[in-house]
Amino acid sequence: MLLLSIVSVASAGDDWLVDVTVGTDVAIAVGAAIQVEAPNRMYGRVRAGVYPGPYLDLLNGTATTLGWYSDGTADLIDEALQNALVTQGIVGWRPWPERRIGFGVGYQFVALGGGLTTSEALVAVTGRSARDSDSGDTSAEIVAQLHMISAEANWRWPIGDRWLLGVQAGWTSTIASQTAVVIEEETDNANPSPGRLDSDNAALEDASEAYLNDVFRSSIHLPYGGVWFGVTF
Repeated sequence: MLLLSIVSVASAGDDWLVDVTVGTDVAIAVGAAIQVEAPNRMYGRVRAGVYPGPYLDLLNGTATTLGWYSDGTADLIDEALQNALVTQGIVGWRPWPERRIGFGVGYQFVALGGGLTTSEALVAVTGRSARDSDSGDTSAEIVAQLHMISAEANWRWPIGDRWLLGVQAGWTSTIASQTAVVIEEETDNANPSPGRLDSDNAALEDASEAYLNDVFRSSIHLPYGGVWFGVTF
């Protein structure tokens, strides 16, 4: 897949460069970034974007095909991370002045997504029981936060006086996660006030959170790659 970014590069002096970027990295995020490069060719970059549905599909499709986790787990991960905000900070260096290649490492945070699933889906992956509801269907809200480390290599080509083409490839791995599962009871108009569920479902919440945290830490380790095309000011 070819990714297209529009890059605006402004010079802050003869030796300092400031890059303002919008684009995407498969299979991480679509968003925008600011990068500053110092005269010694050290650089720092901050990026923010969203985790789009097609990238989650790619992640889950690969993981289930390789047997990392089940289809049921993939459905829960899809709900937990859909439309999540992805922020990343990278520090790096271009070792050779005459070459455009750079190497960087950094930290990535995925949060503020989430969606709804059912207690039946949680039972299916954890094996824990839940209290049956006789007043309506049992649903659950699921959200997750991922803390990840990243390493990458990138290369940029100037095109004429004003244009720029760049590519990058890297790897990101989950080192910690916090998952929240909240089971609630949906009711019909005839029985509108069940409130929170009992201790059986509270135990299912805890088991589901522990299960998903373990899956995130053990299985969410992703290669990524990006392509940019932009203009230099």
